[in-house]
Amino acid sequence: MDNEQRKKNGSGLVGLVTAGLHNIINRIFRETGPFQWLRELFQNSIEAGATRILVGIEWQAAKARGVYRRLFADDGKGMTSEELMTFFRTLGEGGKPVGGRHENFAVGSKVSLLPWNRHGMVVISYQGGQGSMIWMMADAETGEYGIRRIRAIDPATGVETPTAVYEPFNDVEAGCDWRTVAPEWLRECGHGTVVVLLGDTPDDDTVLGSPFQDESAIKGASKFLNSRYLELDHLDVMVEELNGQDKSKWPRSEEETRRASSVEGDTHTVNRRSIRGARHFVHFPKASKGQVASTGTSTLSDGTTVTHVLWEGERPEVGDHAQRNGYIAVAYRNELYHLTSHHHSFRGFGIVQKDVRRNLTLTIEPPEATDDSAGVYPGGDRNRLLMRTESGDGEEVSIQRWGAEWAENMPEDVREAIRQARGTSSGSIEDAAYKDRLAEKFGDKWKSVRIKLLPSGDSHTDLDSLQTGPSGPGGTEGGSGTGSGSGAGSGGNTEGTGKRERTYGSARPRGVRGRKTRGDGDIPDYRWESAEEFDDGILATWSPHDPQCPAGVVLLNQDHPVIVAEQAAFKDDYGPVHAEDVERIVKVVYGEVAVSKIAHSEHLKALLPSDLVEERMRSDEALTMSLLGLVAEENLIVERLQRELGRRRSKAA
Repeated sequence: MDNEQRKKNGSGLVGLVTAGLHNIINRIFRETGPFQWLRELFQNSIEAGATRILVGIEWQAAKARGVYRRLFADDGKGMTSEELMTFFRTLGEGGKPVGGRHENFAVGSKVSLLPWNRHGMVVISYQGGQGSMIWMMADAETGEYGIRRIRAIDPATGVETPTAVYEPFNDVEAGCDWRTVAPEWLRECGHGTVVVLLGDTPDDDTVLGSPFQDESAIKGASKFLNSRYLELDHLDVMVEELNGQDKSKWPRSEEETRRASSVEGDTHTVNRRSIRGARHFVHFPKASKGQVASTGTSTLSDGTTVTHVLWEGERPEVGDHAQRNGYIAVAYRNELYHLTSHHHSFRGFGIVQKDVRRNLTLTIEPPEATDDSAGVYPGGDRNRLLMRTESGDGEEVSIQRWGAEWAENMPEDVREAIRQARGTSSGSIEDAAYKDRLAEKFGDKWKSVRIKLLPSGDSHTDLDSLQTGPSGPGGTEGGSGTGSGSGAGSGGNTEGTGKRERTYGSARPRGVRGRKTRGDGDIPDYRWESAEEFDDGILATWSPHDPQCPAGVVLLNQDHPVIVAEQAAFKDDYGPVHAEDVERIVKVVYGEVAVSKIAHSEHLKALLPSDLVEERMRSDEALTMSLLGLVAEENLIVERLQRELGRRRSKAA
């Protein structure tokens, strides 16, 4: 082959060289969440085949130097000195692919630990009873991360040379003997790994977690593991928890933790908590005063499953080490993401009542994304899930769309729990006759504009809002994501599946061609509830997927200061004999006004993306502000009071 042919064919690549790797590591670290380091160490242990894990405290330095360092140990297969060096010297090494849709994307223990352990993280791994140790740290001058070399005698040659991997030794300066820092059970079994976090300085108490994250809660590590991992029945996991934030009351040695109190009479104990996983605190297998009333799994149109667990009776007492009440979470490979117990999220699933929210847990498990099919995969920070859709990767998970479809086909046992909760609720569904009055007066203005898909039409759909809806009983796909379809499937997505750049006016992107049509919009219900169902200061909230109100329901806060003040003012005008009637009329007026605002806002979906209308213009804050005008509402109240009760009484001069 001549030189010219070689030039054409090429002869390989010259690999890129990374400069300033510490800046890349620090950048990735800033995008991680609380206890990311714990998740990475824990996941490494699981993948190493561990059956026992300790998230503990390194007690030798606590006794010798008063420094409380976090220790992590497992009985996994461990690493040889060569494997240890290879794994920790190379970003993305360790036999696991990096960068794939379902892989770690380079967020591992090194990335999540080194930026807040610049003085070092010591790793000691055992195989066949032989321990190998490395000390990773940051260079004090350049900030670069690497493995610390020490001078040690080579057993093969007897010559003292600088080395990066060595046998554990007694380190007087660090205040501990690295030969015995691993738990006794690890050293006895002869395999496993122990990691000790040294912090940014020799005096850092790393037992409090990363100073750059909210990790200082005494039971924070326990709660993270019990909330992140769905099931841990196959593992023996223990977390050592200190007894409070006051360091003067922390145990001064491991021996002291075994005693009930110190000589001075102060308690110096450590709680050694077994970690059970999230499912344990949903089912409570040994509960005595309550039980799981029912459970079931629903399959949605895209293959996503939603498993509900409904509790009845008194819930066992749970401290801050796990989730106390019901929640919604998305499951992926035994980990829970997007966990929330906020009432807003439950309303997306048609659950409003506090008693039901407290006792209901919903676990969503979507299909995993592949190159050929839609589904979920972890984000680069491993703290959220993303979706692959027809539009590509990177979409936000469609929790609200899943909620809308699940609510439409809500399991009967959950519906019954809602009916029972409403039977004792202070709120109730009002007489629906007001709908006829509103429809007669404003119905024509509330006709919603839709685009009927026609190739010859003179209008276009909104490309921003055009989304694939869930399958329905009469077809294969829903409509444009702006409401309910028919024939071609039921229920589009009322909230968009991802964040998109908005464009308004004539420059807005247009979708498929069609013709504008107008249809009657259903008028929602309204219901009054107590203040505990609302965030502070909120007067009204919109619940579009209520199981007993197909058109949705506006929830109003009967204890809101504005309502209480209005009722008090008009009761003063009409006297105690009409007090109940005044309270009723004030509620009726505010209820009808709130419903009219939701109904009228449906018309905006012809002008703006439907998810924008739902998320912002019908938000709690927007709806509350719209009801604080007082002038219009008071005029309506006065008119209704005079019609039913006559003119207000004259006040004495």
